[in-house]
Amino acid sequence: MYSKELLNEVECFRNKEVDLLLDDLTKTISRPHIIEYVNYLIKNNINFSLSLLDIDNFKDVNDKFGHQKGDKVIATAGRKIVETVGSAGFVGRYGGDEFLIVTPNLQTYDERWQFLRELLSKAFRNDFEVDGVNLHMTATVGSAAFPSDASKYEKLFNMVDKALYRGKQKGRNCFIIYNEALHYKINLDSPQGRVSLYLVMNRVGNILIKDEPLENILNYAFNIIMRFCALTDVYYITKERNYITTIKDKLEIDFDVINEVHNDLKSDGIKVVNNNEELKVNFPKLHAFCKNNVLKAFNVSLVQISRDDYGYLVYADRERKRIWQTDEIILFVFFSKMLGVVIENKKLKNKLK
Repeated sequence: MYSKELLNEVECFRNKEVDLLLDDLTKTISRPHIIEYVNYLIKNNINFSLSLLDIDNFKDVNDKFGHQKGDKVIATAGRKIVETVGSAGFVGRYGGDEFLIVTPNLQTYDERWQFLRELLSKAFRNDFEVDGVNLHMTATVGSAAFPSDASKYEKLFNMVDKALYRGKQKGRNCFIIYNEALHYKINLDSPQGRVSLYLVMNRVGNILIKDEPLENILNYAFNIIMRFCALTDVYYITKERNYITTIKDKLEIDFDVINEVHNDLKSDGIKVVNNNEELKVNFPKLHAFCKNNVLKAFNVSLVQISRDDYGYLVYADRERKRIWQTDEIILFVFFSKMLGVVIENKKLKNKLK
């Protein structure tokens, strides 16, 4: 971690008590001092990259294991981030499960892209061993640069925050480098700037009640869900094994794969697997299918009314591993239940004709 000798090499840290400079829990630079360092670089016109890292789903760790174990996860994360950043810069705890990473002279897009890729690959996307429990942890990062993106701390941090928010929108477990053309419209203070789960569910619900052919309805709904969850593939596979999807190159899913998780689907309606090892051990056919089709994430829910099964909804991501979020699961369950009602109603209408 940070020694007195290393900290003395930086003018704004020099001759200060190490204990006062460091965060008690993580032993990274404390919030006021990491911000002081950023302003020091700005004042001296030293190029740097500023990144904000947020641990994904940290609240779930606290809820499931308690705050003491949560603190150990944060401490472990801090150590891993510092080790990965190394001599490239300094890491500070911004607050809670968020860390500021300041990397002087890291300016070009390619340099920053490679740095952030290695940061997430080495410090996260693997298990944290905490008190004998292995917790699979990922993180999301937003990044911007001085002076190319902004010349003042407040504006620069706002850009970093927008990039981080965009990363969360895209499904977390990723990094976003701020791009003015793409991200300037994000308004973090406005409810209209955030697409809420309620609005998405309302849109999907309004589409499902339209008096149109099922394939048209699903195409509209799939596009909304794919945008909200940042997915690459959504399919409805009917009981007769027909596919409905917006994707041109559909995913040919062997029903042996679906049948493998069918018992879990019958009891819960949805199968959520956030741990690749669990998938490999408990569902080897599904694991092999995902590997063969280069799927980084896979989720399946059952379309069912009472005891009648009408098929499966499959959600997949070919671009990134992800931990499925609570709002995504809520949307998937809502959609499968509503779709079952729609199909049942269409069957009844056909019988009455």
